[in-house]
Amino acid sequence: MGAAGYVILFLFMLVAIAMLVLWLGSYSGHSCLTVLEQTAAGTDEVTWPDEPFVDWLAQGAHFWGPALWPTLVWLAVRNLGGTPTAQVAWYVGLFALLFPLSLLSSVSANFRWTPLRWGWCSNSADAGMRPSPSL
Repeated sequence: MGAAGYVILFLFMLVAIAMLVLWLGSYSGHSCLTVLEQTAAGTDEVTWPDEPFVDWLAQGAHFWGPALWPTLVWLAVRNLGGTPTAQVAWYVGLFALLFPLSLLSSVSANFRWTPLRWGWCSNSADAGMRPSPSL
């Protein structure tokens, strides 16, 4: 009975932290996606659009959806075993491969939570563009 004050304080802090994480995640996703879109379009200067916060939430899904890869990669690498150095090398390599692919898939698809979409590869090949040999 005497811990009710701590429970109330915990719940208020939980709500405050959830709101802060939502705001920071949306803002960082919005900023990264704005820079990605405008630099991909070839503009020399990034102009920040005047959009409401609700639109930031949707844009954050483009960026934070593919950011779920670290958890999946971590689980896969952890089950592989091996030395910690090898695990770190696998983790960095798989994340460096999967995150850009899923970010491009998410941006080019109609649905934001598309983890992998190979349509952007075939569209660029149909347009006469070939992957660079450095890939």
